[in-house]
Amino acid sequence: MTTASGDDAREPASHLHAASTAGAGTHTAGTGAGGTGAASSHAAGTGAAGTGAGGTGAGGTDAAGTDAVGTGAASSHAAGTGPAGTGAAGTGATSAHAASTDPAGTDPAGTDPAGTDPAGTGAAGTGAAGTGAAGTDPASTHAASRDPGSTDAASTGAANTAGASAAGASARGGRLVPEVRPLVDALSAAFPDLGGAVTDAAEARRILAATPSAGKAVPTVGAVGDLRIPGPAGAPDLPVRVYRPPGRTRPRPTVVFFHGGGYTLCGLDTHDATARTLCVESGAVVVSVAYRLAPEHRFPAAAEDAYAALCWAAAEARAGGLGGDPDAVVTAGDSSGGGLATVAALMARDRRGPGVALQVLIYPMLDAGQGSGSYRSNATGCFLTAAHLRWFWEQYLGSDGDGAHPYASPLTADVTALPPAHIVTAGCDPLCDEGAAYADRLRLAGVPVTRRHHPGMFHGFLGFPRLLDDARAAVAGVAEAVASTVSGRKISGDVGGVTG
Repeated sequence: MTTASGDDAREPASHLHAASTAGAGTHTAGTGAGGTGAASSHAAGTGAAGTGAGGTGAGGTDAAGTDAVGTGAASSHAAGTGPAGTGAAGTGATSAHAASTDPAGTDPAGTDPAGTDPAGTGAAGTGAAGTGAAGTDPASTHAASRDPGSTDAASTGAANTAGASAAGASARGGRLVPEVRPLVDALSAAFPDLGGAVTDAAEARRILAATPSAGKAVPTVGAVGDLRIPGPAGAPDLPVRVYRPPGRTRPRPTVVFFHGGGYTLCGLDTHDATARTLCVESGAVVVSVAYRLAPEHRFPAAAEDAYAALCWAAAEARAGGLGGDPDAVVTAGDSSGGGLATVAALMARDRRGPGVALQVLIYPMLDAGQGSGSYRSNATGCFLTAAHLRWFWEQYLGSDGDGAHPYASPLTADVTALPPAHIVTAGCDPLCDEGAAYADRLRLAGVPVTRRHHPGMFHGFLGFPRLLDDARAAVAGVAEAVASTVSGRKISGDVGGVTG
């Protein structure tokens, strides 16, 4: 394994990562009323920016660059944009930053190469009133007004019926906060037409790899190193990247992180900034896993790889090899990686495997059935489309794959005795309803759940913490939930509730 302390590593901005750092690019000026313009550009190396030098495979990013999949969150809120909107003045051409972000929008890098805030304000995405639309999350009250993300405050499953929140929310569909529209349009324009003009996964990866790139700062970690670990029986070893936080504080959590990309795209490099940010913000050791991709390796290859990585990380934590608390092992992922994070927990329960303290599901991809209301209401216009998702599932399952299997569609699984969950959802996403329905099912089974819903946001928004208040809030919520596995603090309530 190679390790290096992080100093000034950079990687192409075309591979945008979810959460390039919460503290890293603070808005120097341009939010609020009136022009952002040059004033809203972000100083590239502020806060925790910079990065661990060595083991990040500099330049050799996975061709895939998009985490085009998944989120669920039923309660679609009225689109309201809080006081965020900056006037036309000051955004201008800088708003579009077309080539500056990863067209994939997956795990987008959280910063445009110019550093300008395309939305002109970090306050994008604050729900007008913060309350759910009619019929959404009947038992869940949402944090009011200026909280960028509405907090699902339901603390028992009794008042929540799975699907009730989804039905009301998706009836109208999500509406993007106006300030993020230029960003979403730029991402959409650069993303390959999956399932249309582009039907071959290798071609999609080539297109994303060819995206114009520019340097961007990524968070500094204590050390980072690449190694290979044993895969499932009869399968090849798995590449993983291990990130260690700065300092020597112990005990600390161990997070097994699975990247998104529809089971088809992305890899360690595309999600490097996300893993770094999670490491720095939560103080956890992060093990980022390069599971096998479809269509070359169809279901259940990715699921088996995910479980093998969890078993390895848990054993290392018990042996002291990662320096983590053996009772604070967390599975986490975005999009399809969010699906794998809960599948790994399901497999650990079913196979009497390692204990999992928490599952972190960031707009997770959970149901091959693709039949929710948000598939229709958010089918187009918000970057990730229903057509993209159909194509991803076709790659993962093939013509004869069992999409109803609980390890392919965990939304249909028996979820009793699963670990607590922290779920992040976005309102303007075809998969919006899946995350909300899964949160409801977990609660009904007595599993503690914290759900943070961002009604005016799009799939992949968490990748822009330097630009969006909602992204910063989402990163902070995830970090707090992970850190709480060691501190002994409850995520909240007895069987679900609000983060701090």
